[in-house]
Amino acid sequence: MKQFSVRAERYIAKLKKLNEWTCDKETVIEYFENQDFPVFKPLVRFQVRYSGLELSIYNNKEEAFSLSLFSKKGIKDKEPLDYLVENGNYWFDCGIHARAQFNFYINQIGEICAESGGNINIIYSSVEMMIEEYALIDSLSSWYEDSCYYDIQNTEKLNVIMVQEKFRSIKECCDQYLMCATNGSVTVIKGTWLNRPESYLHIYSENETKGKQFIERLKKEKIL
Repeated sequence: MKQFSVRAERYIAKLKKLNEWTCDKETVIEYFENQDFPVFKPLVRFQVRYSGLELSIYNNKEEAFSLSLFSKKGIKDKEPLDYLVENGNYWFDCGIHARAQFNFYINQIGEICAESGGNINIIYSSVEMMIEEYALIDSLSSWYEDSCYYDIQNTEKLNVIMVQEKFRSIKECCDQYLMCATNGSVTVIKGTWLNRPESYLHIYSENETKGKQFIERLKKEKIL
């Protein structure tokens, strides 16, 4: 299991958690076993540690995400497990985004996906990575946020410019679906689109001028 950064630990400590979506480890294991379903550790961990958490970003209610797997009532009433099977994976509904009109699922190895129209698209390697990104964005709430999410036309040129601009990766917020980096005055998030496996670029900066200057350079280089 991924170890949280100090930033993420502090972020989690201030979050609201809905009691009706929580239970202890023994209860959820018994819930699986009573239905002859394999006990997958990432699903148990999600239920015990994160189900019921309300992920939020200061002054941005539209990006709130409610993490939820199994309700106390559903477990008590022994409701049948409800999941999708796709390409050998079990996908369980794991929460609701305040704005995005997608379904969100977790599979048996802990990957998080967005689904719409039957298309399942993985966006995080784990819920821990998702929480790390939320913690990072929340910490940038006083910064300027560019309103656009950009398609990336040339990843290699983007990497070169980021080296030139002295960006360093924020390692706790990086996996195969997410890359966050900063040079101290501009922070970039290269994430995965909800509806397709390609990447987008989203930018935060200390002030509007620095952010727009960086974006204009990327556009001039035909990266965005």
